[in-house]
Amino acid sequence: MSTGSFKRQNDRAGLPTRLEEDGAMAENGGSRVREHRIQTGLTQEELARIAGLSVRALRDIEQGRVTRPHPGSLRRLAVALGQPSEAFVTSGEGLPTVGVLGPLMVLRRGVVVTVRAPMQQMLLTLLGLEHDRHVGDDEIADVLWSGRPPTAWRNRVQALIGQTRQ
Repeated sequence: MSTGSFKRQNDRAGLPTRLEEDGAMAENGGSRVREHRIQTGLTQEELARIAGLSVRALRDIEQGRVTRPHPGSLRRLAVALGQPSEAFVTSGEGLPTVGVLGPLMVLRRGVVVTVRAPMQQMLLTLLGLEHDRHVGDDEIADVLWSGRPPTAWRNRVQALIGQTRQ
């Protein structure tokens, strides 16, 4: 992008503090951190102390002044706010993230998605483990029904995939 598409914003003293593209802050999890902080009733000072960050760093993250906050800082903030450690860390290129070590965790655009249906959990776990290759319907059915798929299993697999995409 050309630097001409950016607008410089100044703080009260007139010093440059951040660049914004066409006036829209880059999505970095900061707004979600602020929302959760307010919901839990913590001040910036309290959250910064619990998470082991400076108040300035937290303020800059919440206000979008940091375009790419350090993932470790976002993880510490998430834990301090009682969220899964990856709740504020955005995944690459907007793709969903599936965590399969420990309890299943799904993030879509940096937001935790709760998956309660056991079949959907098994499907997402399989796809998360095999993310680098095509997983066919036969293999999905084998995992879902332990090698003994019911009649009309192909339709059930396709329906499950459609439900999971929502």
